[in-house]
Amino acid sequence: METELVTLRKLTENDYDALINMQTGLENDYVVRIFHNLLERENNVMYGLFDKDRMIAVSGYTLFSNKFAMLGRLRTDKRYRGKGFGTEILRAIIEELRTIPSIEFVSANTQLHNYSARKALTKLDLPHLTTLHPFILKDPHLVKSTPGEVWDTVNTVEEKRNFLQSLKGNALGAFPYEAYYPLPFDESLFTDDYLKDGTFYVNSDRTRFLFCKVDQKGNLYLNSKYFWNDHFEQPGLFETIQHEWSKHADVYGAWMDVSSEAAHTFSSDAFETQDPWLLYGFKLS
Repeated sequence: METELVTLRKLTENDYDALINMQTGLENDYVVRIFHNLLERENNVMYGLFDKDRMIAVSGYTLFSNKFAMLGRLRTDKRYRGKGFGTEILRAIIEELRTIPSIEFVSANTQLHNYSARKALTKLDLPHLTTLHPFILKDPHLVKSTPGEVWDTVNTVEEKRNFLQSLKGNALGAFPYEAYYPLPFDESLFTDDYLKDGTFYVNSDRTRFLFCKVDQKGNLYLNSKYFWNDHFEQPGLFETIQHEWSKHADVYGAWMDVSSEAAHTFSSDAFETQDPWLLYGFKLS
């Protein structure tokens, strides 16, 4: 995309200097820190919007299962803010995604108080799909829940997939694929490798299950995926999380994405919390 003022193109290693010269106001920006790694990932593409040789905005997308594109990493040079360049780069990326036949869904995830990002997504007519509240369990001994035995382990990939496919209701309204990366609940995400890399537990009457995977998001987290709102009523749920956590010495805490309905049941003494994350998205026609 080109206009009289700006040019949009995919970024390469040669654009690193332009990136670090952006005035974003962000200290220790992780996009700068992992820029080279981002470009090496097969499922990740980064774009820059340029005023001549000056990078004035940056964004990109990550592909999942070759059908879900997650927009993200939007930054705008503060000298160019208020001129719609954040919206412009996202709109151009979406148009690029429309040309890729395998992509069926475009989404974006931003925090509740990131008003500039939410404004840009609204301008792009991306509807709000769901809100997830992250809670990070730091002290299991302070959790006031229904006690119980550690749940049974589900060992085979086929059993794990069957439990996910059997889910009739989902309080989250999404699938927390990774911390910070909720996606539509879709069977294409349940690959053999993805399921092998996590531990599944099921309660005694097989009405509830828990899927735990270690995520690297700065810190290591035990991403504990649970799809109901009755966290503190289910006997053994937190004993099971603590049991799995004990296997991973370097894990900072157990990450749980919960619905707005369940968020008020979580206490601040046992859990750290973050600003809620809002998932936006739409199907490509």
